[in-house]
Amino acid sequence: MAEEAKSTLVERYQTDSPIGTEFLRLYHNLTHDSYSGSQTYLVTSATVGEGKSTASCYLALTLATVKKKTLLIDGDLRRPMIHKLFNLYLEDGVTEVAGGSLPQARAYKETSLPCLHVMTAGRLTQSPSSFYEDGHIRRILEQAKPRFDFIVIDCAPVMPVVDPIVIAPEVSGVLVVVKAGETHRDLVKQATDALARAKAPVRGIVLNNVKGVLPYHYSHRYAYEYYHTSASAARP
Repeated sequence: MAEEAKSTLVERYQTDSPIGTEFLRLYHNLTHDSYSGSQTYLVTSATVGEGKSTASCYLALTLATVKKKTLLIDGDLRRPMIHKLFNLYLEDGVTEVAGGSLPQARAYKETSLPCLHVMTAGRLTQSPSSFYEDGHIRRILEQAKPRFDFIVIDCAPVMPVVDPIVIAPEVSGVLVVVKAGETHRDLVKQATDALARAKAPVRGIVLNNVKGVLPYHYSHRYAYEYYHTSASAARP
């Protein structure tokens, strides 16, 4: 149940803003090639504090505003943030569905956008690593795909934990969020190399905090670099 006293990310999102424009560009790049069936995207980063959760939300909001049935899943069981950004309860989410105490359909929390539903992380009852190794996320995705056009998963960073490496083979594409001017390029390379070794379908790099770091023609907070192959995405 949402808290009415606080504004949500949905209320602050504007499709014609610079950020909205960049994520609409990202949407068109991701769907440039023809596809059929539900598409699933994992959003991660090299380390903490790079804005991956916000990027996940903006991508999901963009998909929903172009009338794509979208499910946003908080897969970061260590530091869940999606419920805070949408003013939703943490409970009745991923872990409750995986544990069998909640039917999955009841975990799809509604938002003010008819095409957007959110699955919060839920209360953690076991270590996140064992949770993903047990294949829970695969079963959740298999059940969600017939209902949604797009599924966006916000996941933990690559370098501190193994979670995104385990989930990556289950998704259509992986997006790596990088905080421009702060994240060292060697750390980004280590993360993308780790994803490449796991045969993760890396689709691109989302640059966050670009204002004042990149040249003048990159004036928005987010910019998107699109790559056609995982190998090229691994370049620092």
